[in-house]
Amino acid sequence: MINRAVHILVVEDNPEDVFFLKRALDRLGIACHISIALDGNEAVDFLSSNLGGRPADPQEPALPTHVLLDLKLPLKSGLEVLEWMRAQPELSKVPVVVFTASREPCDVEHTARLRIDSYRVKPIGSAEYQTMVEEIARSWNLL
Repeated sequence: MINRAVHILVVEDNPEDVFFLKRALDRLGIACHISIALDGNEAVDFLSSNLGGRPADPQEPALPTHVLLDLKLPLKSGLEVLEWMRAQPELSKVPVVVFTASREPCDVEHTARLRIDSYRVKPIGSAEYQTMVEEIARSWNLL
């Protein structure tokens, strides 16, 4: 049964990463609502359409309770999405984990200034992926 109280927005342009994330959450027994945005513009559009508590799609929960955010996205970067989110009162405290391939110190520093929960570099293997998703779920008290 899906826990509608937990709504994770995954902002990720790689379908393989989305697949591994969903599979890891399923294996952990975390039944939550997941929304996917494939680029930065889609993420901002999704979030802005749900501000004020009324989702654009009545089947969707209003705002996400958690966000997994890639930095290297088409159209609008993850940093731009994060800056926009933090400027919105309704989204300023939503827990965000940056989940990216970038190891650039400037990315780590910039996201830290924007009050993220953690910065995770995407693992290579599926076992490491599972472990990392479990660590994120524990940090969000989903387990």
